[in-house]
Amino acid sequence: MKITIKDVARISGVSVGTVSKVINGKPVSEKIRSKVIETIHELNYKPNQHARSLITNKSYTIGLIVTNITNPFFGEIVSHIKEDLEQKGYNLLLGISRDQSSEEKVTIENFVSRHVDGLIIVPTRDGEHELEHIYKLRQQKIPFVFITSQYLGIRADCVMSDFTKGSYQLTSHLLDNENKEIYFLTDSKELLLSSKRIDGYRMAYMERGITYKENWIIETLPNFESAYKTTEGIINNQIPDAIMTINDVMAMGVIKCLKDNGIKVPEDVSVAGYDDLLFSSMFDPPLTTVKQPIEEMCKETVDILIKRLQGYDKEFNVHLYPSELIIRESTK
Repeated sequence: MKITIKDVARISGVSVGTVSKVINGKPVSEKIRSKVIETIHELNYKPNQHARSLITNKSYTIGLIVTNITNPFFGEIVSHIKEDLEQKGYNLLLGISRDQSSEEKVTIENFVSRHVDGLIIVPTRDGEHELEHIYKLRQQKIPFVFITSQYLGIRADCVMSDFTKGSYQLTSHLLDNENKEIYFLTDSKELLLSSKRIDGYRMAYMERGITYKENWIIETLPNFESAYKTTEGIINNQIPDAIMTINDVMAMGVIKCLKDNGIKVPEDVSVAGYDDLLFSSMFDPPLTTVKQPIEEMCKETVDILIKRLQGYDKEFNVHLYPSELIIRESTK
């Protein structure tokens, strides 16, 4: 038997018009919205997207661009955003930029040709210098929201965690536990997501009156292999007290390199990451890290974009989410 919007309304105890509002992301009370969404899931009701598109002249499709999916952090973002969009009656179109602005440009042009209603963008590493395709979205009046970071040259909504505070918390934890010489493996220092974390790192040292060296802050690609090779270079010269990284995948590369060279973690060197990926607690040793509230950030991102699609035209904002220090056995 085919489930209709009338069935959803009857079982939810609301009008057909109210169900329609929920499906289209229009304002209703949270209690009613939750009840309608719960009923939609129970009945496995699928709104007729074609009919909605004909009536509203919208595609009810949102384009999401992530830099890669080899890092599970971005896989979680895709999963949460897909679920949040579906709850609001939207489909997801996924693109992968491979961390290159040229790929991002092609992906956005492809999305626009498919008539997406809006975009959610994870910025690329080299994107600050090539932003014409982002400015063009403004000209085309296609709403977009940045998530995890932003391009500094673009005034736009952005949802991200407080990198400065998170890095400060992590560095403070290491310093307060007799780790004075802390190497920090980061992406390009020009990137917002790096510079903010470096600020937190420096702040922790300065607050305690402890001296650090600039050459302890090392730029490298944010992946397992680069972190492994960079760690080899570090330990060939000296063994530091600790090594911290800008993501958990890099931290695992650090630990693998240390183990391969007979260096114990955390007895000889403390290691800490960032993100608190699902498997970080299962690593050997379990990884000290900083948790980003991915689920909450994704929900906020979708909510902001839907509001923009509904005509909200107030000032753009950067929405900073607090991070949480997760202490495990990889640090002494």
